Amino acid sequence: MKHTALLVLATTFVVQAQDTLEEPDRPWSATLQILRPVGTDNPLEGNLDIARSIDVSTAQADISLYPGIAGAVGTSDLDTTWSVTPRLGIGWDRDDISVFVAGNSQIRSWDSTDYALSASLGYQLTSSTSLGFASGTSLLAGEWARTSVDWNGHAGNWGAGASLGIGYLWDVEVTSQAKGKRADLVRTTTADQWQSTQALQVSHRLGELSASLHLDSDLRTYESTRSGGKGRMTSSTTRTGWAWTATLDPWAGLGWSRDAWGVDLSGGWSQPLGTGATDAGAWASLSSSFSW
Repeated sequence: MKHTALLVLATTFVVQAQDTLEEPDRPWSATLQILRPVGTDNPLEGNLDIARSIDVSTAQADISLYPGIAGAVGTSDLDTTWSVTPRLGIGWDRDDISVFVAGNSQIRSWDSTDYALSASLGYQLTSSTSLGFASGTSLLAGEWARTSVDWNGHAGNWGAGASLGIGYLWDVEVTSQAKGKRADLVRTTTADQWQSTQALQVSHRLGELSASLHLDSDLRTYESTRSGGKGRMTSSTTRTGWAWTATLDPWAGLGWSRDAWGVDLSGGWSQPLGTGATDAGAWASLSSSFSW
């Protein structure tokens, strides 16, 4: 894999740590979520996530290991879907620099098993602004690389955030539709894509009640080549395409926590925008967490 060197680099930090492991007060955590999603065939989904954190303190940096496993079940009128995802994350922090490497294997009932590896490097420019670089590869989704600038600010109970990113994706399936003499023609090709992402967020907290407004935008451009003709008349044409999608998501949530227990209830409205917009709809989530 192209990004294996980043995993070896982060693993080297762990091997060289000479100090003893530090157990957090509650290293284990479990979260159960019941979700009514938008844009899927499942009217109801359930997710269970179990994780453990292990801290390694050295004179040079702080290192954390995050082994865990997640399971998901979805119900629909046609079938019941499920997935199991074991994973491992390694984090390294020193001053204003952080490195995180994660790998997982997702076993799914509706598709082949997927394997993914990702790595990220972050640098804190100011108290509210950070610069990030990330790259990853997946057996089914392909490879990607991205850089972004993120800003977060707070004033009293109000908060705001913004993000601007540029990325590149390799071998992405692109579907186009054209008018034919008898019926519409649907063509699927594979092309590399440039990606530009933008995100805005405004939030307000009043005690245990919070409300937020999110706007996420994704603009992609690509070139696809199509060949046609026979014999000496064979020719190829290169077409430049673009696609823009965005989602406006206002939501509100209520959270409660005491000692090792936590409960969160949230809901909102998802409004897709852009050329690939889908149906809008309401969503709701109820989650309970426990740590020990």
